[in-house]
Amino acid sequence: MTKLTFGIPGLLTSLVLFSGFSIVEMMSADESAQYFGQPTIDFVKANKPWLFALIVLLFLGQQLMLRWPKTASPSEVDDMRLAIAPILESLLERYNRAITQLSGLQVPAVRTNIMLPTGNRVWKRYLAIYYWDGGPARIAFPEAELNLRWMRQQGTCGSAWSKKRATIFDSEDEAYQAPAGRLTDRQKAVVGQVRSVLSVPIWSDPPREVIGILNLDSRFNIDRTLFHHQDIAKVLEASARSLGKVITPNGVAAN
Repeated sequence: MTKLTFGIPGLLTSLVLFSGFSIVEMMSADESAQYFGQPTIDFVKANKPWLFALIVLLFLGQQLMLRWPKTASPSEVDDMRLAIAPILESLLERYNRAITQLSGLQVPAVRTNIMLPTGNRVWKRYLAIYYWDGGPARIAFPEAELNLRWMRQQGTCGSAWSKKRATIFDSEDEAYQAPAGRLTDRQKAVVGQVRSVLSVPIWSDPPREVIGILNLDSRFNIDRTLFHHQDIAKVLEASARSLGKVITPNGVAAN
C-alpha cells in the first residue's frame, strides 16, 4: 500500500487517478480503434464499469495511505536520544531520593529503559528497547538484550502493554511472579539475572493510546528496590507522562 503514495509507483498512481477516467472514455470510442486496435476497444467497452470501479478503489487506497499514521524510522527514533536522555537521568535521581527517604538503606543498582512498539501498526507488533540508562552503577544493556522482542503479555513490559497499567515482577515473591510465565527460553537466558521489574505504560495525548513502556529493573528483589511501593510507581509514572510528549506516537518501523 505504501507504494501507492511514495516514489515512482506513487507518481504513476497519481497519473492514473488524474487521467484514468478520460483514458477509459477515449479507449471505449470506436474511432480509437485505429490507434489501439479493435480487440482493445471491445475489451474496454465490455469492462468499462469495472475499470471505473478500479480507479475509484485506487483513489480510496491512496487517500487511506495519505491519512494513515506513519511509523518512525529507526534513525528518526535515534535522533530523539539527546532529548530523552535527561528524562531518564532525572528519573533515576528521583528514584534514588525516594528509596533513601522510604527505607534509609543503600540505594540498589537499578537500570531504566524505554520500549516502543515496532512493526506494522495493525499486526505483528512487538516491543523493543530503544533508549536506556544504566544508572550511577553504569549497568550495561548487552546487545543480546537490546535485540530481544517482547510480544503482548510476555514479561513485565508485555503485561503492562497488554493490560495498560503498571505491572511488577519479582523473582521471589509469588504475588509478582506471573509476568515471567510467558517468557521464551531465549528471553529467560538473556534476562534471567533480573530479579525485579516495574513497567508502566507511556500514554499519548488524546486520543489516549499506549505508545511505549517505561521500565525499571534490578538484580535486587523488591524488598530492596521497593518497586511495589506506591511512591516509587508515582516517580515512574511522572516520567512516563513527560515522555508521552516526546517519543514518537505511532511506533517504529521494523528494519
